[in-house]
Amino acid sequence: VARMGGDEFLIIANRLNESETQKLAEKIKRYGESLPITVGDEQIYPSLSIGLAISVEGDGSPENLLQLADQRMYRDKTACASQPTELHQS
Repeated sequence: VARMGGDEFLIIANRLNESETQKLAEKIKRYGESLPITVGDEQIYPSLSIGLAISVEGDGSPENLLQLADQRMYRDKTACASQPTELHQS
């Protein structure tokens, strides 16, 4: 896990296939959104936006994969989806 900046993080999950990657993202999203944050006397629940990319997409370069994941994360954020953006949707 690496912090890319601001509120963006990168997770490199080695040796996972597409289905396993999707399940991991869904699990992270469910867990993160289930934990309340206390602000003063109130509890708020965060929302997570996730963009996925796997090494067989595009040219497989780190730069290309980061670009794909970033595009998908912003699409997920814009859509306010309850599930991460599916793989192979560019």
